[in-house]
This record gives sequence, C-alpha cells and structure tokens, in this order.
Amino acid sequence: MKRSWQSRDWSRFIKLFRGLTFYERFEQAIILTLIALIMLVTAIATIHLISAVWHLVVDVGIDPINQTIFQAI
Repeated sequence: MKRSWQSRDWSRFIKLFRGLTFYERFEQAIILTLIALIMLVTAIATIHLISAVWHLVVDVGIDPINQTIFQAI
C-alpha cells in the first residue's frame, strides 16, 4: 500500500527534527507557534470582515448594485 505524500513529509519532518539541537528545536517551536497565531488572527479578521459586509448588505439594506453608496463606504 502506498503512503500518501503527507505521511512521507511528516515522517521526514520527524527524522529531521530529531537531529536538531535543543536551540534549533526551540526555534522551530517558536516559528510554528507564530504561524499558528498568524493563521488564527487572519481567520478571525476574515470572519469579522464577512460578518460586517453581511450586516451592511442584508441588515441595513444597502443596495450592492448602487456604486455611489459603496464608494461612500
């Protein structure tokens, strides 16, 4: 049975991670933490933007076809 590219990449990452020094492992952990935080902030900002636009279009009743209203916003 063939292994998927994800499992091969993960096993390769584990092999490389075992060969790192403590400081290099610490750096990798910090990098992964920062990446996760950036992804979380981006996802929350996107959801907030979608909800704000939805509120403007649906609840307030702004006509999305009227270009002058959108330029005023």
